[in-house]
Amino acid sequence: MKILKIISITILFLFVFIFGYTRLERITPLNFVDHNEINHGVFSDIAIHGYDPVSYHTENKAVEGRSDITLEWHGAVWQFATEHNRSQFEASPEKYAPLFGGYCAFAGSKGFTADTDPSVFEIIDGQLILFAADDVRKEWMKDPETNMNTCHKNWED
Repeated sequence: MKILKIISITILFLFVFIFGYTRLERITPLNFVDHNEINHGVFSDIAIHGYDPVSYHTENKAVEGRSDITLEWHGAVWQFATEHNRSQFEASPEKYAPLFGGYCAFAGSKGFTADTDPSVFEIIDGQLILFAADDVRKEWMKDPETNMNTCHKNWED
């Protein structure tokens, strides 16, 4: 009886730990995700960890946005480094917002969502693509055309 109780508690602990970890890392099968959803923090509505989506395009680097220069779009709060960047995004959000809702493109090519590191990115054909880590970005970039097609197919299914 005591062993059953220990096994039950262990299984419950593992379940809670794994569930909590996957929620924090935003790991979910793509068919469980609303494809209009923007990746944002578990406890906030801030998109792409508060980084300015326009700066990726204009400066080719990740620049933190300011909490006093924001815009709400698709249920998320976007932060910007400048008023000008906010105006550019407001005029054409699809041009500046990351593909695949700001989730990791590598994970998307495998049929999952995963949170991203906003400093790990690529701009391909004018579109911002984010990744969870540099090693998965490198792997994905070995065949970006195939991986992009797979991501689009997985995202749309």
